[in-house]
Amino acid sequence: MQTHGKPNPRVTVIRDLQATIAALEKRPPALSAPDNADAAPAWTLGAPDVDAALPGGGLPLPALHEVAAEAYNDGPAAAGFTAALAVRRREAAPLLWCSAATATAAYGALYGPGLLNFGLPPDRLLLVAARKDIDVLWAMEEGLRSGVPSLVVGEVMTAGLAATRRLTLAAQAAGVPALLLRNPRGLCASAAWSRWRIAARPSAGFAFAAHAPGRPRWRVRLA
Repeated sequence: MQTHGKPNPRVTVIRDLQATIAALEKRPPALSAPDNADAAPAWTLGAPDVDAALPGGGLPLPALHEVAAEAYNDGPAAAGFTAALAVRRREAAPLLWCSAATATAAYGALYGPGLLNFGLPPDRLLLVAARKDIDVLWAMEEGLRSGVPSLVVGEVMTAGLAATRRLTLAAQAAGVPALLLRNPRGLCASAAWSRWRIAARPSAGFAFAAHAPGRPRWRVRLA
């Protein structure tokens, strides 16, 4: 975030660390925010206050981003937030959504009419149902390498530092973002560029019936 032409000290520290790591790994720096504060980011959240708090005013495309529920019962809210982020990818290319049976057992699988209410037509989705987390991580990596999807999403119980690092490198190489929807009970170290924690909130009011559910809302924390 930049205010009155002065760079945010935290952003400067992050960029310096990224450059140091890139030099150690003998590769170009990656995942840096644009230096031009006026440059339009490729993927915004659609909430000006939140976007303004992110380096570059949004999420970088060639990166891995992580979403997890704040508490176990917030799992459906985290899935809804992930779907809302997916809607923000307005490319014509399909979205690849991979789910592990261990991850969907608690909350259930995707529901087509619900996705449609979010503005995400089910016919835009390529669905992969796998038995284990390791299979989902493999499918995500292969999907990124294929260059076909405009976004790759994976639902897993847990994913270690090595796995998230591989996904980060695959996203960078493909120029395509990846979202990892993780169970709050399986959180551990991650190489994701951003890590979001989501909790449920009462829905917004409905214009024609005060007591009817309206637009979904979440309490969002950037961890």
